[in-house]
This record gives sequence, C-alpha cells and structure tokens, in this order.
Amino acid sequence: MTPRIRNLVILTVLVAVAVMAVQPAPAEAVEPLTAVAIAGAVVVVVIIVAYLVVANVSEARGQAAAPAAGPLLLAAQAP
Repeated sequence: MTPRIRNLVILTVLVAVAVMAVQPAPAEAVEPLTAVAIAGAVVVVVIIVAYLVVANVSEARGQAAAPAAGPLLLAAQAP
C-alpha cells in the first residue's frame, strides 16, 4: 500500500470516528422518580450550604464580640 493510500485510509477513519463522537446520543425521557430524586438532592445541597453560611457568619460575629484576652473573673459581694 502506498503512503498516499494509507494516509487517505487513516484520514477516512479519523473523520468517521470524529463524526460518530460528535453526534449527540438519542434523547430519552426522564422518569418521574429520577426527577424527584434529583430535585431532592438539590434541596439537600441548598440546605447544607445555607447552614454552613449561617454557621460561618455566626462564628465570625461571636469571635468579634468575645473579649480579646484574660480569664473570666466572677465577683460576688455578701449582703
């Protein structure tokens, strides 16, 4: 086989593979259970992210309001 024919065969195979790879897969219907599962997972992720954001903000506010140094001293006076 001459190099020219070999290159033509290689090019034809590469083009055929590229065309097959680019074509989209046929569309399939989403089952209702799958849709509900995906929606539930999204809700759980949103709740976790919101919880982490609120906890982070609360922690930052708590550190800003706390005294910087020293032990906590309590004093009491007898009546």
